[in-house]
Order: sequence, then C-alpha cells, then structure tokens
Amino acid sequence: MRGPQDCLCRVQTSCIEDEMATLHEIRTEEFVDSFNGNPPQDMLHMIAQTGEWLETLTGEPHAANAAMLQLLDSLQAPPEEAFGNDRNWREEWNEDAQNHGHLMKRGQDMTELLAFSGFGLRPDIRGEPDDLTAAIEETVAAFRAFTDSIPARWGEMREVHQVALASEARIRLDTGKSVSSEQLAALAGIGLRSLQNLLTKKGSGLTSGPDGRIAPAVALEWLRSRESFRESIWKDSGRETDEPESETQEGDAVGEFLFVPVAADGTAFTPDCRRGAGYTVGLKGEELPFDDYLAALAHVAAMTRPAWRRPNPNGNWGIVRADRWERRSVASLGLEPTT
Repeated sequence: MRGPQDCLCRVQTSCIEDEMATLHEIRTEEFVDSFNGNPPQDMLHMIAQTGEWLETLTGEPHAANAAMLQLLDSLQAPPEEAFGNDRNWREEWNEDAQNHGHLMKRGQDMTELLAFSGFGLRPDIRGEPDDLTAAIEETVAAFRAFTDSIPARWGEMREVHQVALASEARIRLDTGKSVSSEQLAALAGIGLRSLQNLLTKKGSGLTSGPDGRIAPAVALEWLRSRESFRESIWKDSGRETDEPESETQEGDAVGEFLFVPVAADGTAFTPDCRRGAGYTVGLKGEELPFDDYLAALAHVAAMTRPAWRRPNPNGNWGIVRADRWERRSVASLGLEPTT
C-alpha cells in the first residue's frame, strides 16, 4: 500500500516533466523563429560550388546542368525511385575510364595540348579560327584556369599541371616570350630541380635574367640541343617532311590492304563499328554519320584527330581517338577486294 509520500513524489515528477516539456517547446519555437526554414548558407554555397566545379571540370555546361538537376530530383525522391538506383557511378566511370575522359571537352583539350606541347602539333580547335595563335593561347589559358581551380586536397595532379606548364612554354616560345623555369622544365620533360641546377652551372648554355625567367632565344637554343625536343609545326601542319614514303613490299597486291586507326585500348575502326544504319565518326559535337564503311574510313583518315564511336567489351558505345594505324587485309575486314 502506497502512502502520501508516494503520491507527493508522483506530483513532483509530473511537475518537472511539465516544466521540461514547456522548456523544450520554448526552445523549439526559438529555433524555428531563428532558422526560418533556411539551411545554413555554407551548405547552399557548397552545392553551388559543386555545380560550378562540374562545369569547369567537364567543360560541358549542359552536362553539369543536367547532373545538378538530376541530383536535385533524386534528393526529392525516395531512394528506391531515384534515378540510377540500380547502377553504381563509380563502377561505370571506372569501367572505361580512358574513353569516358574523352567524352568531356576538358579531356579532349588535355589530349590536344599533350600533342601540342610534346610534339608541336596543331591542337584540333573547333572551327577555323581567323587567328590560330590567339585561339591556341585562349585554349592554353582556359586549361590553366581549370588546373588552378582543382582543390588542393585532391592530390598533386602532376600530369595535368605538367601539361598546362608545357603548353604555356610552347606557345610563349613560339610567340617570342620568355618562360619560367617551371614551364621550361615541363616542356623539356625534366625535373624542376635539374633545370635549376643547369641554370647555375657554367657552360650549360642555359641562363636566366634578373627576373628569373629564361629568354626565348636562350631557351630554344638549349631545347634544340636535346634529342627529345620536337620543333613546332602547328603553324604549317601540311608542310612536307623528309621522311620517305612507305613502298609496296613484294607480294603485296595493291588494293588488297587498308590502314585502319586503332585506339589506345586496342579497338580498331572496322566494319564491326557499324551501329544501326551506319557508322559515326568525329569528335563529340562534330560527329558525322556514314552508311558506307570505306567512305567513313576515308573521312577518319582525313581528320586532324581521327575519332569514331565503337562498343567497348561490355557493349557500351563511346568515342575513341586514334593512337596508331595498322595495316589490315581487306579479307580480314570482311570486305570485297577492290581489284
């Protein structure tokens, strides 16, 4: 049997709970008034910066816009109804990473600048610019802006930064401007410390001015003494060379062989690249359809940067670029002899 003391305890406990409940309601009301339904501004800023970075990374505003809108739609939907809930973006991007990179304009720019900085080739700039030099300078500057925007905590990203530096060195030297030691080291393919040692070494042929920069004449003379350096030929991509033309070997039947482009992953542009009504060749945004394989092959061969669509081993279609050319017999391609 409970006495009066038990009843008193229950009353006190009830009063304390009522007071806590009232305090909780007061605090909640204060929070709601303060918060006013708005998330912290830093969260909104990070979302906005993510969208801006996607646009910078890909160089494809329409793709970044679609990705951010899809993210918003997916956040508003139940997990089981969200777009791609049965797929894994990490797996799909890693599945064909090399060619997925070329789907982005920024990936294409990096490939073009690799050819420009390392081999002096003309970058495949869309259209026919009135001022090619200015167009290349603009492309190099845009790539520099991209590299400078990469978050520092993502790692060194050495390859990307080296391409930016080497491209800057190439276009500056080709237009009579001085270069920094970092730019010249990247163009020469040596470490910065090695180049700095050469700058202080007597008889190296390499000197810098009071501002620490290397004059174009000095830099070019030193580069030309290096076997690995390639002179720029982008100003006259069609000039003749002294390289001998390949001759038909004994036993080869004219018209019985073709040269076909092969991508870095080993896939070649063959009649198997037909999809639906025909073949698709060209870089993203500049693709052309062809019904006939030989006509498509001729167009690819005439391109500055040959590219075509093909299925990867998993059956996914994507654009690839030519890494080399291989001689294939007409018979092995399943084609009728032309003679």
